[in-house]
Amino acid sequence: MEDKQLNTNTLINRFFSIVRQAENIIFKDKRTGIFADRDMSNWPTIRKILYKLSTPLLVFQEKSSPIYQISALFIYFMSFVALLLAQQEAWSPPVNVSLIYEVIVGLFLFLVAWSYIEFIRDNRYSVLAKIILSSLLVILCLIQSFSLFAIRKIHVIPVDRLVKVNFFVGAGFTPWFIIIIYTLISVVWSYIILVRHTEVIQNPLTEQAIRQLLEVDMDDNNDTKWKILDLDKHEITYLHKWAETNLSNSEKRTIPTLVLSTLLGFFISTSFFREMILNLFKPEGSRNNLLTFVIAILLPSIVYFLSVFSRTLVALFKNIATQSLVIETCIVAEYSIVKDTKSKEQSQPTGTSSLVEVIVSFLSILLRKR
Repeated sequence: MEDKQLNTNTLINRFFSIVRQAENIIFKDKRTGIFADRDMSNWPTIRKILYKLSTPLLVFQEKSSPIYQISALFIYFMSFVALLLAQQEAWSPPVNVSLIYEVIVGLFLFLVAWSYIEFIRDNRYSVLAKIILSSLLVILCLIQSFSLFAIRKIHVIPVDRLVKVNFFVGAGFTPWFIIIIYTLISVVWSYIILVRHTEVIQNPLTEQAIRQLLEVDMDDNNDTKWKILDLDKHEITYLHKWAETNLSNSEKRTIPTLVLSTLLGFFISTSFFREMILNLFKPEGSRNNLLTFVIAILLPSIVYFLSVFSRTLVALFKNIATQSLVIETCIVAEYSIVKDTKSKEQSQPTGTSSLVEVIVSFLSILLRKR
């Protein structure tokens, strides 16, 4: 039983080692920008916790504990509360609130501030991108703030009230602004690299890629290094079959994926979607409140779908190209091993057959003499 388990683990480890090397060979220009996962390996624990608590997007990307899901819902709900506070500050005189209310709002403002700090510290964004996106956020906040005063025809705006209104508007906009920007960048970049992956799939793999995968050193999470040509024929055959099955399943999954992509494109082209987007940039007084409510309900679902769908689509086409390289490399390796085996068999000394030939010739000579 232990031997079977060991053989199973060995085959699994070797297959995924080959797949990782194949991905590195085909896709050398890996995305290291905003589309890549953020490296938190050297972060202190407190920073990791605060980052996850203040970033609702992580709930869409990975399985999180309930505390982070609650935090995401809390930020989502409080972002609308912050906009209501901005409206109240612009339209009505300040009112006294309870201490609990102040603590809840203060916690939300702290998480929002931390999310923006992490955005500034995020090395996946360039300095220019941070300046442009921050400027766009400030402009949107100012437009929203001035529109709140314009609705009530308040032409003389006290600076302190404008600062407070803009502060609450910024708190309400910041979490979802960062999420929407990230989602849009992810979707656009996904389709860009999807075109590159499609080119890799359609074009035959180069001789250099196959040679490199044959000659590269691999390991199974230990110190032992090996190459594909070091394996025996049976191992390579099973790796070949595994890659073929994986490729076949990935190709079958492209059909529902393309159907979903078509439906997504159809939804984006509808007048309802265009009206939703345009409604976000309208002044406060001219907005459709019902449509705004619908957007508030659908926004998390749209962000989740776009984020997951774009990543899934890229991973699917990337796997097709990778498994194709693994299959072709296994074919070459199998041929090399078969030829090497035949060559060794032919070059081995045939001592037994030579002895038989001597005996036969000796007996034939005796028979002739008789």
